[in-house]
Amino acid sequence: ALSWLVRATSMVETEIVSVERMKEFAELPPEPPLVIADSRPPPGWPSLGAVALEAVSLRYAPGLPRVLDSVSLCIAGGEKLGVVGRTGAGKSSLLLALLRLTDGELMEGRICVDDLDISRIGVGDLRSAVAVIPQEGTLFAGTLRFNLDPLGVRKSTRLNSSHANISYAV
Repeated sequence: ALSWLVRATSMVETEIVSVERMKEFAELPPEPPLVIADSRPPPGWPSLGAVALEAVSLRYAPGLPRVLDSVSLCIAGGEKLGVVGRTGAGKSSLLLALLRLTDGELMEGRICVDDLDISRIGVGDLRSAVAVIPQEGTLFAGTLRFNLDPLGVRKSTRLNSSHANISYAV
């Protein structure tokens, strides 16, 4: 009876955690719009890939300390950049600010990509134009094609085997 009671209590606790998690998701503030019709970036944007942060300050939620504090930098188009630092230095926060993935908008400053302030465009337009190469690669369940183009935006092209330069090693 004691074993059954412990197991039942554990199952109830697990179910309650699921309910609490769903409640948290339901109460999340909505993201900014994916597309702002009268403020779409021009076709082919970004053409250069120049990024400028101007006195950017960011915190994850009201009352929390700033994770970025007056950060300014300019990255020329085509330039390669490595961001290094200790744990908690703000490396990931720079990327989250660039993709507008935080709960709130920037406290101060602005981020421009090819001289376009990214706060003025929809997050769908922004995120579809910026590519991120993660430190650790991940393949999801499905085909290689799905992993490379999960939204099905690109057309398939088949290579003729005589044109493919593939070698196999055993």
